[in-house]
Amino acid sequence: MREKGRYDTMQVCLNGHLITGSYETKKENRKDYCTLCGEKNITNCPNCNKKINGHYYLYNNFFGRWDKSNKKTIVPEACEYCGYFFPWKNKKGIKNEKEKKIIENKSNRKISFLAVIVAIFTILGVFVAIIVGWENIAQFFKNIFNFNQTL
Repeated sequence: MREKGRYDTMQVCLNGHLITGSYETKKENRKDYCTLCGEKNITNCPNCNKKINGHYYLYNNFFGRWDKSNKKTIVPEACEYCGYFFPWKNKKGIKNEKEKKIIENKSNRKISFLAVIVAIFTILGVFVAIIVGWENIAQFFKNIFNFNQTL
């Protein structure tokens, strides 16, 4: 009787980019270095040297072959055999300098947008003050402060 399923080997770069989940099955997908960040790729745990599990394959009795399952292949943070954290675990989701700059640019755009909103409200406040009149605004604040003093 055949086994129900088996894992292929995963190839991952040291920054955590998935290169292939079918290292043994599809040799054409193998790479020495990551095409996204240039880091070296690994297939085994640096601590215990066991293979990193990749795509899961199920045996198809009808066709007599192994077919890749629909199970999503996720890059693990730690070795399932020895518990060693892989090098990409401490990268906190930022894979390389290019991605770091993209994140910084997005936050700078948010700050710029907020600055524009503040400027618009400031200008609107000045127009309201001109229309209502500075004297009315000044009188309004005097009344507030005088009211507080009488309490």
